[in-house]
Amino acid sequence: MKTCPQCQTLNPPQANFCTACRAPLNHVPTHAYCERGHAIDPNWTECYQCKAERQEAEHAAGAAPVRTPTVIDQSGPDRVSRPTVMEGSIRIQRDAIEPPRSATAPPTPPPPPPEPVRRVTQFAAAAPPQPPAAPSAAPVAAAASTTGAAEKKPVRRIVGVLITYTWRPEGQIFPIREGRNLIGRNPDKCDIVVSEDAHLSEVNSHITFRRSFTVGDMVSMSGTDLNGAPVEETYVKLPNYATIRTGATTWTFIETQPEKNLPEGAGA
Repeated sequence: MKTCPQCQTLNPPQANFCTACRAPLNHVPTHAYCERGHAIDPNWTECYQCKAERQEAEHAAGAAPVRTPTVIDQSGPDRVSRPTVMEGSIRIQRDAIEPPRSATAPPTPPPPPPEPVRRVTQFAAAAPPQPPAAPSAAPVAAAASTTGAAEKKPVRRIVGVLITYTWRPEGQIFPIREGRNLIGRNPDKCDIVVSEDAHLSEVNSHITFRRSFTVGDMVSMSGTDLNGAPVEETYVKLPNYATIRTGATTWTFIETQPEKNLPEGAGA
């Protein structure tokens, strides 16, 4: 096998170029041995096994070191022997490439620091104080218009009440106003809210007054009863002092001014 001197890749004996880096292989020997018969790499400049043995013998005898030359196998037609590199050759090659620095050479002075950049700060003259503005009547007028709008907002008239003793022994009273009054647990949608009733739907029932009182169920889960009978229609006539059940809450309905109500007519 041929070992590439560039990348140390093993190549077939008949190869002329390295299969990895394409370096020429004609001058690369396939076998190398030192004079003592130790197998070495063709690129080695010295047999490391002979060197170890020699150093051990020198250490034992205290004699001067003797270098063993490298012997290259010349059995092939393209085998080339390589001389042994002596001590100090690495230093000689390095000195040839990079000359040694003189110990007395003065050190290179550091570059001077950059000059500071001066910045000029300009102060703008203070603006003269402005005289206080006269109080405007616009906010007062706006507040007055808002108050007037709030006062003019129509409020539905109370036409009845719902009374329940289901959740409090002292009872609870809820007003019934003109138009539709929604009963449920959702405070954003309902006019009459009973948060204690877990069986009550968010929007459970309604009581509506236009020409007369009607009650209806809003397709709730627990339903609505009127005097013990389930309410199956949307608008069912609601008599005075009627008993209503929504969820788990029982109500008593009372009209506030029954004598002033109009004669019975269409519900809603």
